Amino acid sequence: MKTIKYECIYNLSEEQILDLLEIFKGETWTKNMQIEGIKKMLEKSWIIAMIDSNNGNIIAFARVLSDFIYRAFINDVIVAKNIEG
Repeated sequence: MKTIKYECIYNLSEEQILDLLEIFKGETWTKNMQIEGIKKMLEKSWIIAMIDSNNGNIIAFARVLSDFIYRAFINDVIVAKNIEG
């Protein structure tokens, strides 16, 4: 098995947003997401994405919603199915 080198990022490029849309479309619970909704979701959330350092593709994604005082909730945790490695 080949080791994948990755990095964590906190903002997505336009190309990575499209990549995220394709990952979401591959799952039953997120298959109906649309690009406009994803862009709004990203504006209103803290995000973390693991990116393949070799090609810039998203390996995994999650977002956090918080009241900024006591609570934070982790949402939309998803891992790409086709990870090269």
